[in-house]
Amino acid sequence: MTRQDKRDRIEMEQKAVGVMLKQKEYKEDLIADPRKGKRGKKKPVASLEEFLRSLPASDFFGDDHRCHLSASARLVFQNVNGLLASSTGWKQLQINQWLKEEQVGIALLAETNTHWPSLPEGQNWNDRMRQVGSKGYYFTTAHNKNRARPIASCSQYGGCVATVLNSVAHQAKSFGRDPSKLGRWSYVRLRGKKFAMPSSDNQVNEAADASQSQFSKDLVVVAVYRPNPPGKGESTVWAQHRSFFCSQGRQRDPREAFMVDLLQAITQWHDKGCKVIVGVDANARIPLFASAFGA
Repeated sequence: MTRQDKRDRIEMEQKAVGVMLKQKEYKEDLIADPRKGKRGKKKPVASLEEFLRSLPASDFFGDDHRCHLSASARLVFQNVNGLLASSTGWKQLQINQWLKEEQVGIALLAETNTHWPSLPEGQNWNDRMRQVGSKGYYFTTAHNKNRARPIASCSQYGGCVATVLNSVAHQAKSFGRDPSKLGRWSYVRLRGKKFAMPSSDNQVNEAADASQSQFSKDLVVVAVYRPNPPGKGESTVWAQHRSFFCSQGRQRDPREAFMVDLLQAITQWHDKGCKVIVGVDANARIPLFASAFGA
């Protein structure tokens, strides 16, 4: 056996001993805390909501979300699959608890399924966020304003809400919605650092109006919902949008129109020097965005 063979054998034995020690430590940890091991087989659950309720307190996947840096803002996106008409309903209470416990600064929610003007007094989003944003809040909701009010119902498929809370709310500059009034997206613009745009000859024009030479690198956070493919009935999001386009004399597919219109809005924000974060339930992969932005 050569010297190199002896060194290789010793190295392999050392690695084997290391693996055995790690396995021993792992087994000891399991005895002390069984939750550190793999989850055992459990009975199947009927929904994601039921699965989440079945998890132990403070359970999570991925990075430890309980670590929160003071100089950072936490952004979350969620398709809520409809909000209840009551501000004290179980789902709203869960959302409120989630936003508070996770110290969320920016919340982008899609598919709110709510016709906001039809809600009783005291049940709108402003009333709901009073329970969450103790140090301030700023938001905008979006729903289809081109459709008549639902009869004896506060429900309307689609819609979004973008909310900034507490310290982030103090940076809110403006808000807006899908200009078509279809409720496809809502956004909040957060104040950023100002910077000067050089002139075409790369020389700073000191005589130029400051309002024209100064741009603000703001952050635009957008909550977005793209309709599913056509389904049954006239109340689906796709059918609502199709009806609107037909009333305008435009034969547009709502899903394709969504892609074109949102991409145009994002491009306009970029042209103004803004950074953009989009939280979207696209109901499909969207290669158009990937190719447009080089992703």
